[in-house]
Amino acid sequence: MSRYYLTTAIDYVNSRPHLGTAYEKVTADVIARYKRLAGFDVHFLMGNDEHSQNVFKKASEEGFHNKPVAYCDRMEEEFTSVWKALHCSYDDFIRTTQPRHKAAVQKIYASKGYRPVDKKVLDTKQFPTPKQLFTIDDLGGWTKVNDQFFDPTNGSVAKIEQDLGVSTAK
Repeated sequence: MSRYYLTTAIDYVNSRPHLGTAYEKVTADVIARYKRLAGFDVHFLMGNDEHSQNVFKKASEEGFHNKPVAYCDRMEEEFTSVWKALHCSYDDFIRTTQPRHKAAVQKIYASKGYRPVDKKVLDTKQFPTPKQLFTIDDLGGWTKVNDQFFDPTNGSVAKIEQDLGVSTAK
């Protein structure tokens, strides 16, 4: 039996599920159901992204001061109840705050040769700067907090292409 792995984007929990997130999940569910009917061994993954300054800000606004994980717990219930009401047939739901997610990310980064974050930086009360977490050469750019997108224009597009094994050259 052939395997088929399907994942959706993981949703930021700084807002409730909406038509756009529901459309993506239902569309992915249709694909998962079709592949199962076609005889594939399907693993369908959905989840929440709980790591962002916007999530922390929303948690504070909602009264979860210095308790963002408690806010994320509440939002997980809200998201999963919507997906269950829509009868999404996902096999697993992952949260970026779960230890298994952290372990998987560390394994992927290590396989690419990235060095781990200096634990001394994380032990401070001050949030680490991007340069303390990654260098420009590591990722080729910075993630812009307010825009929620990765901007490779500050770094080397060639390095990103090399890491991904693709080329945008014409």
